[in-house]
Amino acid sequence: MLVAVTLLLDWLIINSLSGSGHAYPFWPAAGVAVGLVIADGARLLPAVWLASFLLNVYLNPSNPSLGVALALGATLQTAIAAALGRRISGSRPKLRHTKEITAFLLATGPLSCLIGASASAIASNAYQVLIPEQLLSSAFTWWAGDVMGVIVMTPITLMMLPEMHEAWEGRRLKIAIPSILLALLTQVAFSQAAAIDQQKVLSDIKKTAADTSQLLTNNLEKYSEIIDSLRRFELSSQHVSSEEFHSFTNEIFVRYPGMHGLSWNPVITQAERESFEQERRKEDGNNSFQITERNTNGTLVRAGERERYLPVSLIEPKAENQAAFGFDILSNPVRSIAIKEAERSKQLQATSPIKLVQESGSQQGILILDPTHDTNGKLQGFAVGVLRMGDLLSSTLSNETSPSGLIRWTLTTADNKPLATYGAADKIAEDWVITTPIPYAGTLWNLKLEPSEQAVFTKLTQLPQQLLFACVLTLLTNQAFFLVITAKDQEQSNNAKVSRLQALHDPLTNLLNRRGFQAALEDATEQSRQHKTPNTLLYLDLDHFKPINDLEGHKAGDEVLIRICNTLSDTIRKNDLVGRLGGDEFAIILKDCPTQTAHQICDKILSKIRDMPITINSNNYKVTASIGLINLNKAELTHTSIDDILHRADIACYQAKRSGRDQISVDA
Repeated sequence: MLVAVTLLLDWLIINSLSGSGHAYPFWPAAGVAVGLVIADGARLLPAVWLASFLLNVYLNPSNPSLGVALALGATLQTAIAAALGRRISGSRPKLRHTKEITAFLLATGPLSCLIGASASAIASNAYQVLIPEQLLSSAFTWWAGDVMGVIVMTPITLMMLPEMHEAWEGRRLKIAIPSILLALLTQVAFSQAAAIDQQKVLSDIKKTAADTSQLLTNNLEKYSEIIDSLRRFELSSQHVSSEEFHSFTNEIFVRYPGMHGLSWNPVITQAERESFEQERRKEDGNNSFQITERNTNGTLVRAGERERYLPVSLIEPKAENQAAFGFDILSNPVRSIAIKEAERSKQLQATSPIKLVQESGSQQGILILDPTHDTNGKLQGFAVGVLRMGDLLSSTLSNETSPSGLIRWTLTTADNKPLATYGAADKIAEDWVITTPIPYAGTLWNLKLEPSEQAVFTKLTQLPQQLLFACVLTLLTNQAFFLVITAKDQEQSNNAKVSRLQALHDPLTNLLNRRGFQAALEDATEQSRQHKTPNTLLYLDLDHFKPINDLEGHKAGDEVLIRICNTLSDTIRKNDLVGRLGGDEFAIILKDCPTQTAHQICDKILSKIRDMPITINSNNYKVTASIGLINLNKAELTHTSIDDILHRADIACYQAKRSGRDQISVDA
């Protein structure tokens, strides 16, 4: 049962409340475990370990050894808290006195809960489930959650035990409701403070992501302007030489390191191919120049015959891109798709990620294609920008000031395929990753800001923990107050009950006195009047009792009265009532008792009193009784007062005495 209850509480807390570093600011299961172990002893500790182990395996399924360590810490904490609680208040604590309450709450709560918090910090550090910066904060939250769970739920658990109902009568709701509400309000306050704190951090991260995305977009727009200026440069001249192309592009690469190359790719038909190749050989002094493509093995070979080509005719920087001279970008399917789309839209178009012909490393690249048309709208070729994605990202983020290991930037395609990465993060805070779409040149990229857990944590303030500490102190103070006040209220209530009982009961015999009996008689009479219930009143007066008091003293007489009262109580039925009206006069209410049954009971009473042996100081005495009987459901008693009914019963009793005593007389 303990395992089931604690797991249920744990599940409710985990799925309804917010925590920090696997710790929650209110953990009721800790208090339930302490309360049950206080009541039932150490035999329940294996159940505590099992419940904690199952919970931690649920939270960390890949690390069961961590669950073992944390469960041991929780079990040790429960054992020590229960031992201290037993030492202070026993196995059935009633928590009624201020010193006892204070000692009990401090020992089982703040003191004992240091064990679980310490165990969590040590285990989390050993198994690296938390970053070092989180350990202290998480340990504090763990401690606070266990403390509030213990000081709230331990008393509630104890007071709910069946054997403790009487001891805690009148206190349960007065303690349980406000303490649980206060604990939940604490959780809400902590959650709100944590949410506000996290929202501020998230806003900062989002702003960083937005600013960086805008910076990347601005750089891309500059690259677009460069490529467009190249297009206009080509249109402005009938023939652009290699020297002119070099002069035009020379400064661009210094100012924009993300640009890996600029090229001019004219449209060359099959008929123009030979003359184009000869012209480039002559101008560049490269007798081996030809239009090329890659074969199935990835080797550059002479391009096959087809309707048209888009070879690299001019390219800068020349030395770094020598391998790209003459390469027909139409021969590549990826490039071909972008070329056709640019030709159709007559707008700038980016290719999908490709391995550049001139790439010597592992970076992916893209081509930015700007279609160039003459005044008649005929396609002349493409001004092409070559971007290496890693260089593009690093040039954009070169002024990034985040310390190493805190933030990783990742540029991906729309379908989340990585293009480039900048920076590093030791342990990504997955819930804090911000993805910003980057639309550019007919395609869509995503820029991911991936902060480390350390980066997030260092931005968080200590306000939630400070608030939580204040809440722990408040709850501890209030719980002590609730326990003390309710204990005093219970004591006053018990005293009032005793006073009421004393006011309605005879101090010698503990039977109803005249006042208490009259109240009971009034209820019985009303019942007879309304429901015709055959209730019966007996008025009993002892015979030959006075000599005992006169000769043996009132103390001896009192002892005889007590014996007779016990006899009366043993003789009547369970629901019947007996009272002492004064001296040696008694009255009995026989509930739902027809006349015949009433007579039988009277006969038993008379017989038992008559046969009672009474010896005092070697003197033998014989006591009998005279009984007056009256049926309470008689119609004539409908408007008769209680005093008058008793008086009539008394008269009937007197009539029995006049008739010889030890008899029954029925009211006429």
